[in-house]
Amino acid sequence: MEGLVDLTVRLERLLASIGANVHRLRLERRLTQKALAGAADLDLRFLQRVERGQTNLSVAVLVALAAVLRTPVPALFKPGRLAPARPGRPRAHGRRGRPAPRPAAGPYGDSGSVRKTASFAPLVTVTGTSRAAPLTAFAKCST
Repeated sequence: MEGLVDLTVRLERLLASIGANVHRLRLERRLTQKALAGAADLDLRFLQRVERGQTNLSVAVLVALAAVLRTPVPALFKPGRLAPARPGRPRAHGRRGRPAPRPAAGPYGDSGSVRKTASFAPLVTVTGTSRAAPLTAFAKCST
């Protein structure tokens, strides 16, 4: 049983080192968590857990992170320490510590520029018949 406890402690330390190294390299490359997660094809919340050393990762994830961070895989295993987690959300700051400007209203009256779904029902004449059938479609629109 002691061997299992020792193995668990070693695994926790290793995951914390990997998380600290991913965090450090991400900041050095001036990447956001969202940008890194997107480039490595990972879920943002999963990446956040990786950086906190709270999840086990596969070799595929290690290779993807190393590729995006432009570093060899073994560099992720170097001893490192996690900074203590700060509660709350980070503040958005623009230049010189001033709050960043809020985005202007999008074309649909909201703050986003992408309309999630739109539905429309034009009438389409079916070839060979005189009847018209309603057609519903969902489309992603962007400006």
